[in-house]
Amino acid sequence: MIPSCNRSPWSDYPPGSSGNPQGNFPPSGSPLPGTPPPGNPLPPDLNQDLDSEDEESNLPNNLEHSIRTGNPDLLDTQDITVYLDDLKDTLVAIREIRNASLNTQFDEDDLANLRNPTKEELDINDCYFHLSLDMYLILTNAPQETYCEPVSAFLRCHPEVKGRLLSYDQIKCRVKNLTSIIPIHDNMCINSCMAFTSPYKDLDSCLKCLEYCYDPVLLHSSNGATKKPQQSMTTIPIGPQIQALWSHHLSAEKMSYWEQITETLLNQDESPNILTDYTEGEDYLMHMAPHLKLHDTILMFSVDRAQLYRNKRSDCWMYIWVIYDLTPGDHYKKQYVLPGGFVPGPNAPKNLDSFFFSGIYHLSALQHEGLLIWDAHNWQLHHDNPFLFFATADAIGIVDVSGSAGHHARLGCQLMCELPGRHKPGTGHYYPALLKPSDCTHCGSNHNDIDINTISNPDDRKYQANLLLLLSSTNPNQHVQHQHETGQIKLYGSDKKDTWDWAVFMDT
Repeated sequence: MIPSCNRSPWSDYPPGSSGNPQGNFPPSGSPLPGTPPPGNPLPPDLNQDLDSEDEESNLPNNLEHSIRTGNPDLLDTQDITVYLDDLKDTLVAIREIRNASLNTQFDEDDLANLRNPTKEELDINDCYFHLSLDMYLILTNAPQETYCEPVSAFLRCHPEVKGRLLSYDQIKCRVKNLTSIIPIHDNMCINSCMAFTSPYKDLDSCLKCLEYCYDPVLLHSSNGATKKPQQSMTTIPIGPQIQALWSHHLSAEKMSYWEQITETLLNQDESPNILTDYTEGEDYLMHMAPHLKLHDTILMFSVDRAQLYRNKRSDCWMYIWVIYDLTPGDHYKKQYVLPGGFVPGPNAPKNLDSFFFSGIYHLSALQHEGLLIWDAHNWQLHHDNPFLFFATADAIGIVDVSGSAGHHARLGCQLMCELPGRHKPGTGHYYPALLKPSDCTHCGSNHNDIDINTISNPDDRKYQANLLLLLSSTNPNQHVQHQHETGQIKLYGSDKKDTWDWAVFMDT
């Protein structure tokens, strides 16, 4: 039995358990920081051909057997001592996301606006508002006085429009309400190694490169009083952006698409022969749709990197949210692809999960507490429990998103089935070849031919067992051995079927 649509890191904490009208449901996992502290360095090659025997386990015999066979009954009742610092940090992040609250992310005014959305459409047709907006956007990077002086000059020439041409504070507030962007800024390593979030939020230096979090010159000259971060990243919370989509009658009408098409499909006797959208799939109609309520937002998370300059190092990572309530023709239109967060370069992140933390924490809080929206199409208030449907990335980035060892690992399936790859001698790569190479005696490639019909489906019990096996590692070498054995390199928390009040897919 596999939770959600596919096994992604975000589908292991509550993917919008909106079958619960109050939104009070227990999360079952979360994305976690995976960068080990300096005291616990992991050997870099997880795909190496390991010929040696496993290191002796310190687990009780009954728990050892339970982990190897995937017996969930015993696993759920056992406490395992965690030895490695990076795994301890991971569990701290799990607990924080499980107990996420909006109170910790916003000030009182922003929190009040989030919990009490405006019950009217914003009027953007006034010519003086447009004039104020144009000047504000043109002078975005200029000092505040550069906006105020032209406004004063205009009012001296046209005093009759006093009160209609907006002041700097007024237009800034209107733009904030119009865009619903409430940025969250997190300190990060100046070399892009990690963000100082979750268990790392109180650190003064990076665990990877040891660079200071705060400007050391200002910190020293002020005797520790002035803490200016050397670098920061920006998270754009998804909640206010969802509210903005519902607050205009045109976009609110489009957001009702999945409700209408789902009702139509559920009333049909037969499923469509040709599938044109996720709503027509049997898995969605049978196992997901019954657990959604009207006005729940269906989300896709996607992360990728961009090189900003051709001839110099300039990695910039970003993640987005795609709204699946819309028609297939609108899913990927620019106005409906919502920003999630931005990680400035110049280097690639070494702990990508720490940069996701604030955005995923916010989503978990919305799933706990619910999001109040004003539907401008029918002029009513509704509760929205966002449902995380997909978590995606390219072939390289999916390793950071799914927690798998990658497509060149011994167990390289992204859905975490148990098809073993065959090791290419002299490299760290495995390939999913079903047939045994001729005259092959090389360890890692000499297992028998594999009948594709015998490959088992992903198994939640085995997934839980793999997580506990990673947790039980007593030293870095054993941790690598367990990663090689399970095909998982990061911990995302286990699921318990008795806590699921959301969609599940049955094994076939």
